[in-house]
Amino acid sequence: MPLNLPNPRHAPRVPPHIAKEQLARIRQAAYVLPQVVKPADYITERSAGFEEHLDKLGLVLLQKPVAGARPSRWIAPALMDSALAHLDALGTGPSVRPLTLERTAALEGLGVSRHAGAWTRLISHTLELSEPGWRVPVLLRAPVDDAAVWAFYRNGDKDALLQALGTPPPYPHAGEMLQHLEALVARSHSHKPHHLASLLPRLQSECATPQPLADLKTAWTQAIVGVPANEVIIICSAYAVPALENLLGLCGERCEVLVFERKQHVELLPQPLPISELQLGDAVVAFSRRDVLMLRDRIATAGHPVSVIYGALPPEVRRREAERFAQGESHILVATDAIGMGLNLPIRRILFSTMTKFDGVGDRSLNESEVHQIAGRAGRFGIHEEGFVGVLKEAEPTAQRTLKELLAKTPRAPQDFHAPVAPSPWHVDTIASRLHLSQLREVLGVFVEQLKLDNAHFAVAELEQMLELAEALDKSASRLTLRERFIYAQAPVDTRTDSQLQEFLDWSSSHALTGKAGTPWFLDAVDGHSRLERMEQALRACTLWLWLDLRFPGVYGHVEAVIALRGQLNDGIERQLKGKRPLAQMRQRRAQR
Repeated sequence: MPLNLPNPRHAPRVPPHIAKEQLARIRQAAYVLPQVVKPADYITERSAGFEEHLDKLGLVLLQKPVAGARPSRWIAPALMDSALAHLDALGTGPSVRPLTLERTAALEGLGVSRHAGAWTRLISHTLELSEPGWRVPVLLRAPVDDAAVWAFYRNGDKDALLQALGTPPPYPHAGEMLQHLEALVARSHSHKPHHLASLLPRLQSECATPQPLADLKTAWTQAIVGVPANEVIIICSAYAVPALENLLGLCGERCEVLVFERKQHVELLPQPLPISELQLGDAVVAFSRRDVLMLRDRIATAGHPVSVIYGALPPEVRRREAERFAQGESHILVATDAIGMGLNLPIRRILFSTMTKFDGVGDRSLNESEVHQIAGRAGRFGIHEEGFVGVLKEAEPTAQRTLKELLAKTPRAPQDFHAPVAPSPWHVDTIASRLHLSQLREVLGVFVEQLKLDNAHFAVAELEQMLELAEALDKSASRLTLRERFIYAQAPVDTRTDSQLQEFLDWSSSHALTGKAGTPWFLDAVDGHSRLERMEQALRACTLWLWLDLRFPGVYGHVEAVIALRGQLNDGIERQLKGKRPLAQMRQRRAQR
């Protein structure tokens, strides 16, 4: 009897003793079984061959991906027996998934985690140096017998798990590593004694990342990060603290960690809420400008004054819209996820209009970090006794369940986090001079593809837009120096808008040919009574023009006129947002003409 699988080619991979009914049990429970994995557990999302990677490793596809909702689910053939034993022990009731998440958190608390299908345990081995008081913990990962992990998932017996894990093994290269650290200390004493105080935190941070001995011995001088300030205050989630401490330690810096406890509880609303039942102090979250404006129109039609906040709005208008809501002038706030980035507003209830978002590549589900960040805006001490979070009834049918599951999860740092590093003018000059290159795109390509970083801690930043601009600038403004083109390549250009990209390239070309950028088109083409979308586009152009004027004095100019227009546009946008005209519908009608 043929097996019922999404990919018939995988049928021979199923062990012969696994019956069709047993395979069906595993498939039906794919979303609650800890033995089941998804491609992101092995390979970075949206990387080449993302969905095919597990196929090549010999795993069996249990559930196909659903675009914008959930990734595919797979299982290693050798784990099917363990999966069936898990189902026999726990079943598939509503309490099983929360229990699995709880036991996963317990494993992580012991340093036990799975990466690319293998279970390991994070172990710390402290090296005592001869320098008084100097102790350097070295972290390593030791393999774990997965049978003990699966047994813990079934029975939750932590004592049995600890016994199975046994005594942590010592660091196998302790002697060689200690000798190397002592040599580094001795060298600092001889050559740079004034830097000795900063050496210990750098050594501790380097050894706090599990990595091969060879990398540990060669990476000390590669991690240099600086900021021109006497004091830096970083506000972050608790799970980001270890990564930041490690990064600062690499620079020879220490930090003071202050923990602020939330004073109010955020409670999940028991059921979705219709738009008609929105009240004063509610905030609705959408994930696109279009959806924000559509929601604004629907809510305003019901008689509620509405404030809106989305990324295309200039900072001045966003601030004014937030103030209108804070002062009670508007009853409802409709915003994108920008609401979770530091805005402190008197919000009583946060309502998600959807649990998916477009991230520039495709639609995807929100993750637990995003949900917690946004939901945390609900409730404000001294104004609301508690906060609430829920979904709109008009959201997708699975939204309530998805929100409940994500709120139950504890946000955590991405596995194998690396701090992104972008090129500096020094990088550009050095690469160009040593390789005799004159094209900016070629220079940046060397940085991206060939520059060797301390890859235990750092990675090359996302530079797709910079590379795209560099290639265009090499053609349109080749007379500019390499450093000038590099400045242009860092400009805040909205490359998704063809008109702004072309205007930017025209300015740079005029700069290269005449030494002047010309006259900005928007001074005569737009005013505070233009269409909303047109004013937003012109404001982005104003911002770009002023950014370039700061970096190329005497080339751009017209600063007073641009600043005056920017003020008119801010007022015009705010006037339209406060009005009663249906902004989203107007845009749709224009698109149909």
